[in-house]
Amino acid sequence: MFELQIVSPKPEQRFPSVIWNYEELKKEIAAAVTIYQNLTVTPETEKDCKETRAQLNKLRTAIETARKEVKAKISEPLKKFEAEVRDVETPIDEAIAGLDKQLAELKEMKQKEKLEKIRQEFDKAGFPDFVQFDQIARRNWLNASVSMPIIKKDLEEIRVGIENDLKALQALPKYSDEAIQFYAKSLSIQMAMEKVTEYGQLAEKKAAEEAAKIQPTTPQSGEKKQEIPEKVVPAADAKQYEFKFRVVVTLEQAKALGAFCKENGIVLEKI
Repeated sequence: MFELQIVSPKPEQRFPSVIWNYEELKKEIAAAVTIYQNLTVTPETEKDCKETRAQLNKLRTAIETARKEVKAKISEPLKKFEAEVRDVETPIDEAIAGLDKQLAELKEMKQKEKLEKIRQEFDKAGFPDFVQFDQIARRNWLNASVSMPIIKKDLEEIRVGIENDLKALQALPKYSDEAIQFYAKSLSIQMAMEKVTEYGQLAEKKAAEEAAKIQPTTPQSGEKKQEIPEKVVPAADAKQYEFKFRVVVTLEQAKALGAFCKENGIVLEKI
């Protein structure tokens, strides 16, 4: 079935060669050209040179014409064979295209069915609520060579990894909630930790700016220096009280008040 047979020429046969007086003509032309190359055209030899050129041109035209004729004769069976080959190849190509289309449709259907099974396994795997399937899905899961047991194992490893990341973030002394919120979007503990570092740096910067605002300044000449009460050191077991009050002060007074509270360990909070 579908066996190709070349009847002629046989594998051991060769296409006939073109036989002509190649060697003889080559020697004659080589000798003549040597003479003509050394020929000097003068008014006396002009006529003979023109006749010689005409003869050479005629010979070249005859050779070129013969080449085209022989090529056409040799090419004729080849062109016929190529046309016949295209004639039988066309339905083959159409059949292959039709099969490829159906095979692709079948593959897509199987992948959809497999994807649905994978989603079901994901739902049963016990991932945290914020984890979306598309966040953890792997492309190779849809390959026919990747079995469902392998996919289940991958899902379990991913789930355990996420739980370990959450434990690490929950143990952070500061910004744990912010880190977890960011992790829920990226599922990258590295990026979440970078955010924690960023939050810490911003907090330190803000604290430094707030402290700079309430630092006392050296009074200018003629200004009355704010008197800062002597530092009061409370006893270790002294009872502490909480007061809420509002003060109306100048900028200098606010700085002096801040310096006093800081010096004596008094915590000021905005109301």
